[in-house]
Amino acid sequence: MPSTKGSAAAAPTSKASSTPATKTPDAKCPVPAPATNKEDLANVPEYTTIPVLDVGIALDAPASAFTEPGPHGDALRALALQMREACTQCGFFLIKNHGVPDAQIEDMVSQCRRLFALPKEVKEQFRVGHNLGYFAIGEENLNPAVQVHDGDFKEGMDLVADVQDRRPGEVATPYPTNAQVPGFRAACEAYFDVMTKLGRAVMRVLAVAMGQPATFFDRALARPRSQLRLLRYPAAPPGMTEARLSCGAHTDYGGITMLAVDSPGLQVLVPSATASTSNSASDVVAHPTSRAHASIHGGTWMRVPVFPGTLVVNLADMIARYTNRTFHSTLHRVVHAGVDRDRFSIPFFFDMDAETVVQVLPQFVPGGELASKEIKETYFPEPIVFGEHLMRQVESTFGATGKQDKGEVAAS
Repeated sequence: MPSTKGSAAAAPTSKASSTPATKTPDAKCPVPAPATNKEDLANVPEYTTIPVLDVGIALDAPASAFTEPGPHGDALRALALQMREACTQCGFFLIKNHGVPDAQIEDMVSQCRRLFALPKEVKEQFRVGHNLGYFAIGEENLNPAVQVHDGDFKEGMDLVADVQDRRPGEVATPYPTNAQVPGFRAACEAYFDVMTKLGRAVMRVLAVAMGQPATFFDRALARPRSQLRLLRYPAAPPGMTEARLSCGAHTDYGGITMLAVDSPGLQVLVPSATASTSNSASDVVAHPTSRAHASIHGGTWMRVPVFPGTLVVNLADMIARYTNRTFHSTLHRVVHAGVDRDRFSIPFFFDMDAETVVQVLPQFVPGGELASKEIKETYFPEPIVFGEHLMRQVESTFGATGKQDKGEVAAS
């Protein structure tokens, strides 16, 4: 396993002021022509230098511990600096000592396998709508600029926490019964609990990495919009191209994503300055809003390794907005081809409350103390309400109706 750099240091400083206004980015990201490369996209280099962060010390650390003197506070601040480095390099990293038992993750993979093995007519009973409940193969298209004929080659189930104070318009997640999938609901509820605790801990470290107090996200996470997504990627023959991927190139929409997988397949567009393999290719074709947040010109597609005992963490669009792209919301995709078995993936999206207003922090405007020296403008001059951004993205990536189950090959 690769080592992680970092040493004890004082906590990054924070300031408070309003965000200056310049120009909006979302309308100025032209979509390049679709790629015509026919090579097997599964054969990309492995991202062997992906940072690995030990977050064990942060799991039960109160916010006050990040400013206390002594070895404990020093170690927490060092972790925040390691996270800052990972976020400015690529925005993807692995975490270990995260408090989620291996057996619990293995059980969730087993739950996925049993869920998706149900007959199609049974799975259809778990539909609610876009971004909640069951969706079939081809219905979500995360890169419609390229995947013009078919959506992503995956099926999934989106679940949200079953809260008592449900707001108007919020509906409950439809769970399979115990007769259909024994233990499914209990397993998912337990997973929500452990991942929510982990998400709060990671977000405290991330806040300090962003030059803010460890309590920075507390208000936004008083009622987090957490979502558990269960995914099945059918086995596919070699030769997969961008015309239809297992999961099209995209960025995530909210705060952070914490991912458990049972096998490789995830690929990240690592910036050329970070990647060990240089590729001067032009911008990858992706959803315009994803491109606006990722802001990667050139880069190398690299496979994220699967290390036992680790989870994958990546930043999403709202962190890119807070930091004016200094912290990366990185384009990623899934290529599951040339294999003879299904792949199961369990992303947990830990996002702020839908009503959270997000704007660039003063430290990250051009010339700010934490801003990338390569950034010369404020890319996100206007505040945005996270829930509105989420709904726009969901509405633009679902809708490939009538294509489900099209082209499925060798699924077990």
